[in-house]
Amino acid sequence: MDFAVKQKSDKLNNLQTELDQLKQTATALQKKVDDFTNATNALIIANQEAETAAENG
Repeated sequence: MDFAVKQKSDKLNNLQTELDQLKQTATALQKKVDDFTNATNALIIANQEAETAAENG
């Protein structure tokens, strides 16, 4: 294989690896966002239940 072609092939492979890693990072970040959203919703519900309990004393 021509040296220049091999260099370009290697660079393309490296870029593909970087892209795969970025996709994994994006997936992990989305999971953290989802977890945060779920926790926030749980907190809102807990606060509403606490207010209701306090009102019903």
